Formats: sequence, C-alpha cells, structure tokens
Amino acid sequence: MPPRHRRRGLAAPGASAVVDTAVTERGMVTNGDDSPDVVIAKRLIDHAKLRGFEFQRIASGEDGPLVGNRVSGAWVDIIHIEGFSRDCLALRQRASSLIVPGDALVQRRVDGSALDVLNEVLTWETGS
Repeated sequence: MPPRHRRRGLAAPGASAVVDTAVTERGMVTNGDDSPDVVIAKRLIDHAKLRGFEFQRIASGEDGPLVGNRVSGAWVDIIHIEGFSRDCLALRQRASSLIVPGDALVQRRVDGSALDVLNEVLTWETGS
C-alpha cells in the first residue's frame, strides 16, 4: 500500500523518482556526486530564496542557466548564474517607472563565480 503522504521528489522503493532539478519547494536538489563548492552554491541559493529571491531555469536541462529576482522596496535585484565558475552576475537597480537608458539606475553590480556572486548578493539589504 503506498504511503498516504509523500514529499515531492520521493518515490516508493523500486519506483523511479521524478525530481524537478530546477528549484524545488524545499531547496536545491543535491546528490552525492556534487563537489563541495556546488553543494555550497546550492545552499547559498536556498538562503537567497529565504531572503525573497524567486529562481527559475531559463533553458532546459539540469545545468541550464538559473535566474533569480527579488523586488523589495525601491530595489530590483537580479542574479544570473550561467556557469559555476564563470559568467555569473548580479545587479541591484533602483525600481523606477521612468525609462532610463543604459545602467543609470544600477547601484551595484558583481561579476564572477557563482560563489562570489551569491555571497555578495546575500549582503545586500532588503527594503527601501
């Protein structure tokens, strides 16, 4: 008899589990094959979610680019994780109804590895 309550991503013994490897409700999916740096990055993403970020994959596959955004007070924060050790960025820009060319509204920007970007973004205060 199957259990009455199942957690997302868990399957009965012998059945194959179907896990959304994007961002689950309970956090990033980790497995025993992940390097320590990848595990840390996934935990930082979980922490960013607790700080108000919403994440989604913008391309197919479990290694597709991940984008997170948060709107808090007068700020819009965006995280883009393309590759683990490179091509990651985050920016904080002032929310405005005006159309302003270029990066005039950008207050902070960080480029680098996923760990560098996530660690920096988690220091940004929320609110106005």
